Amino acid sequence: MSNNSISYNQYKYYLPQRIGPGALPNHRIAMCEVCRDNGYEHEAVVARAGKMLNYHNGTEHIHKQVLDDSEIWTALWSST
Repeated sequence: MSNNSISYNQYKYYLPQRIGPGALPNHRIAMCEVCRDNGYEHEAVVARAGKMLNYHNGTEHIHKQVLDDSEIWTALWSST
């Protein structure tokens, strides 16, 4: 067996500025409360420089609403 094994203790620095899958442990990922209240429970967000960003791709977060879904609008209008 060689001595070239990876030591996971060599990574001493945690970089909280990273965004994306694997950047934060699961218990540190925040979910958007506004989206949750509007019916979208799993909108992961992160705050950077006073902005809310989507955790997975770093784009600016826009709150989702159930009524943004065209299928829901169609169902509402067709039921009347």
